[in-house]
Amino acid sequence: MFQGGNQGIKWVTSFVSTAVAIAGGVWHKQARDARTKVSNHVERIEKRVEVDDRYEKTNARIDRIQDPQMRDRLNAAAAIADLGFQADPDTITDRVIGSSASTVKCGQR
Repeated sequence: MFQGGNQGIKWVTSFVSTAVAIAGGVWHKQARDARTKVSNHVERIEKRVEVDDRYEKTNARIDRIQDPQMRDRLNAAAAIADLGFQADPDTITDRVIGSSASTVKCGQR
């Protein structure tokens, strides 16, 4: 079958080398896919942490408001925003603060 004595060893070596190269390629692809999954998961977690941080800061600011009716309106507006609804800022301002907000000039209290 083989004309030279070392030909069989060359075939076996080639076959083993090919198998190792294929296995290495498969392992590399699996590692790359796992790294991509971990990176995507980390990004999702970072976004959740940012949202939670904004939520906590917003609630802390709202809790400092002395007027209970204003605090309730702001909590309602924050809940609507948390649900993903967006409204015109002027409409929100008129509904939450009231129409008297339009008469207040910048820098006045």
